[in-house]
Formats: sequence, structure tokens, C-alpha cells
Amino acid sequence: MNRRRFLASTTSTLAVAILAGCLGPLGGDDDDESTPTPTDSTSAPTTTHASTDDDIVDTTHGQTDTQTDGPLSDEQTFDPDHPIRVENNDSTTHTLTLRIRRDGQQDHSLTRDLEPGFEDVVYNLEQLEPERIVQYQVVAEVGSEQDSRAVQTNACFGDVNVAISDGEPRVGFEIC
Repeated sequence: MNRRRFLASTTSTLAVAILAGCLGPLGGDDDDESTPTPTDSTSAPTTTHASTDDDIVDTTHGQTDTQTDGPLSDEQTFDPDHPIRVENNDSTTHTLTLRIRRDGQQDHSLTRDLEPGFEDVVYNLEQLEPERIVQYQVVAEVGSEQDSRAVQTNACFGDVNVAISDGEPRVGFEIC
């Protein structure tokens, strides 16, 4: 149990550090004008694991249809294309059950036997045909082990990744 607490606290700290780096300075103006920061648009998205599902705020609650003068941020841009990629890192076959929920209701479920070394996309949230930004709960189960994360259908979220190691599923996602 101590291992899980350690992993959860380490993951939370890492997620905060990653997000802090993405948000930039919080003080407003950046006084360092001497060194421009180049933007690398070819870098791969970061995979992160939220410590709990409550770490992701439901941005669709209370949303209004207002016009903005500039482009929408990634958090406000609807993008339903979120593949669920699964990999079995163990040397044994595992039976994986994926459940996708929204508002406490199950929208989709699938069960697959995964051979050792299996790695492929097994589902895409786009198949649920959301019409706006919504939040889904992706639940992965292997035997009695379970992990879940909340993912939103906006441009900030990328692939959902489910990795099985030592018989335990671990759900993560790519985020901008």
C-alpha cells in the first residue's frame, strides 16, 4: 500500500510541475527580454496521470455561447478524436475490460484478451459521437485491479494510454 501512496504523490507532484511549466510565469510581465524562447512545434505531447479524477474540472458546466475576439484556447476547442491505445508489457496474457462513462452512465464497454507485447488502438472516443466538449471517465480493469482517469473532448487532450505491467492497468493521457 505504501508503494501506491508513493506513486500517487510522486505522480501528483510531477503533474503539478509539468502544468506549472506549461502555464508560464504567474506574475504577469516577464522582465527577461534578453533571451527569446524558441517554440518547438514538433515536440511530442506529454503523458501525465492525474492523481484523482477530480483533478480535471468539468469545463462544460455552465458554458455559454459567447463570441470571443481571438482564437479559442485548446481547452475551449472541441476535438472528439481521442484514441485509446493499450499495451501489455507483461509476459502473460491478460483480459482487459474498458468501460467508458459519462455523467455516471456507461456509454461503452469492451473486453479483450491481450497477448504479451500487445500494443494497438482498441477504441476512439470519437465513436461515441459527442457534439461538444464533454468529460468521459475511462476505466480499465485487469482481474481485480482497476485504474481510471477523466478525459475531455477538447484539443488539449490527446491519446488515452492504458499500460498493463505486473498485472495492473495504468490509465494516462497525453495533454498539451
